[in-house]
Amino acid sequence: MTIAEMHINFRQYAQQMGMQNVRAILPEQIDILINQSIMDTVNQLLRENIGITNDRVVTDNSKIGQINAFRTLYDVKEVEITFGNDGNFTYDNADRLQGLIKHTHTDVSPTNKEDNVFGKYMFLVDLSISYSSSADINTAWYPVRLIDSAYLADTLNDFVLKNRFRSPIACIYKDDTIELYIDKFKAGNSPQIEIASGSNSITLEPYKLRIDLIKYPNVVKFTEDIAEGSSVDCDLPESMHGDIVKRAVDLYRIALNGSLHANQQAEQNQQQENVRNNYRNENNNNG
Repeated sequence: MTIAEMHINFRQYAQQMGMQNVRAILPEQIDILINQSIMDTVNQLLRENIGITNDRVVTDNSKIGQINAFRTLYDVKEVEITFGNDGNFTYDNADRLQGLIKHTHTDVSPTNKEDNVFGKYMFLVDLSISYSSSADINTAWYPVRLIDSAYLADTLNDFVLKNRFRSPIACIYKDDTIELYIDKFKAGNSPQIEIASGSNSITLEPYKLRIDLIKYPNVVKFTEDIAEGSSVDCDLPESMHGDIVKRAVDLYRIALNGSLHANQQAEQNQQQENVRNNYRNENNNNG
């Protein structure tokens, strides 16, 4: 559904059928409502499908609705970990049991989210890392645990949860600064991990960082009535466009009748309270 078709449907739903060509609301105002509806829809999907699901349970996390809803917004970036003055990461080996790899905005402005290592994103889903050896062998991807900085010290000193090269820890701060705690590095100027392999040992270095993220949806814009610029369509799956328009119509009606939403919410709360009261009464009578 193009943005022009979304506008037509909006006017048919919001106004009397057959009156969709009467300009009771400006196209710019419809764009505002549709964009807000898009963000509300995406935020709701994030809460329901990603934000509150259990971690590392692939068979339970992957829902058909989730996969299809985010397929146009889901993006994967693979960033090669490089060090030095021209690298995108720095290595701090100052009396630490854990090496510190920190992404620094040395070559780009921190406010320009499209130029940093993450790109412009709305929701960071997952991180994983791979390693390379001197024998030009690259390892598989290992999951990186994203934790809150408030729990960093406890995690680093916990015998079970502490960082290891198979399960590193990452903290992310403002301006997309990322700290990776991988494992105990060998002394030297480069982050190297020595892994026992039978009677021999292998030296590994961080190679690539895989970043799974959900980008911001397009900000739709209908410009058929003006000469400048071109229209921008919604980039969410086609199956969601109808619900987005209907949600935008609901926002429009709430804007017209300011107390409508409050009354509906109060009625819903009252209904829930009645159900709870009836349940208590039935239990008391049965007892």
